[in-house]
Amino acid sequence: MYETIGYGVLFCAALYILIKSSDYFVEFSEKAGILLGIPPFIVGVVIVSVGTSLPELVSSIAAVLQGTPNIVAGNVVGSNIANIFLVLGLAALASPKKIRTEHTIINVDLPFLMGSAFLVSAMMWDGTFSRVDSAISILAGAVYVYYTTTVRDKELEKEMKKEISAGRKMKGMKTAAGLAVTSAIIYFSAKYTITGATGLARTFGVGNDIIGLTALALGTSLPELSVTVRAARKGKGALAVGNVLGSNIFNSFAVMGVPGIITTLPVTAEIISFALPMMIAATLIFFAATQDNEVTKWEGAFLLLFYAFFIIHVF
Repeated sequence: MYETIGYGVLFCAALYILIKSSDYFVEFSEKAGILLGIPPFIVGVVIVSVGTSLPELVSSIAAVLQGTPNIVAGNVVGSNIANIFLVLGLAALASPKKIRTEHTIINVDLPFLMGSAFLVSAMMWDGTFSRVDSAISILAGAVYVYYTTTVRDKELEKEMKKEISAGRKMKGMKTAAGLAVTSAIIYFSAKYTITGATGLARTFGVGNDIIGLTALALGTSLPELSVTVRAARKGKGALAVGNVLGSNIFNSFAVMGVPGIITTLPVTAEIISFALPMMIAATLIFFAATQDNEVTKWEGAFLLLFYAFFIIHVF
């Protein structure tokens, strides 16, 4: 019992530090980009669409480096499911009115989301995610980042600009030091997050993939939850939906791709038989819900019910 409590405290504390240090890393990255003369919109769109997935990425890399690569697939698939069912569901309920989206998101970003979900599922279906699969994923992710920084809708560009603190400049040395310190904290907090997660898996007698699908995926999705709910409450529907879209695409391509370059990633039978079909179902439900350019509170409630079903079934 004491061992379980110890691993639980370690997991929660390390995960909290990981998320907070990722927030600070994102802030320092914004300021570094501005100091280097990178256009504020490019900094903003990369941070908003990609930055919130930093905990998933670093925890997955840490899992591989610590010899537990079977956590990675569960972390990615579980996070993608949580982003659609839990994060978007809560955002829809928190929004003063219906969440209204933009034409460009539905007609350009949504096909990217569908493609990423089906592509990564197809590559996982044989039980492994190879270095070749990883290279393809990273290339596809680069294509999406190129799109987000070159051809995104001008109205969404204005929203993204508001989300970054372009006026708060810092001296280069202080910014560089901040990036170095937060990078070190992120590394060690990710390492101990994985240690706590695998320890919990052992004490509860469940596989690392189950912990990745649930506790780790839910914890690393907290940044997406914070950004998306805040955007929805402010009436910024395009940003709320766009964050879920961008985070899921980044998860599928980069969070699977980067650790997969280090080593081949195993995909367990539980993920293949249930979690992957649930991720595909979540993506299809997301597609259907956003076809009228809005997400209602009723749809948000149903999304939360789907997530409850997912968690109950996994355990």
